[in-house]
Amino acid sequence: MKLDRDAWNLKHLHAHLQYAVSLELWTIPFYMSALFSIRDRSSPAFQLIQSIVNQICAGLSAATTWFSVRVSDCSFRETVIAALPD
Repeated sequence: MKLDRDAWNLKHLHAHLQYAVSLELWTIPFYMSALFSIRDRSSPAFQLIQSIVNQICAGLSAATTWFSVRVSDCSFRETVIAALPD
């Protein structure tokens, strides 16, 4: 569903951040299973999958941080989401 810029609001932002968090949490077990199935921890496959897991965790951290920010905080509201209607 495509929304016009004027149609975006805080509910849409929170919904999208929740989807991002859910997706990140859903993918971690698959990558971790693949990671733990590799015996040689110095292999390129292990290093690559470990890098992906680290990136997923960083994305999860960013999404949860944005999701948990108090939107009632005036400084945050004015600087970051001033363009979003309530």
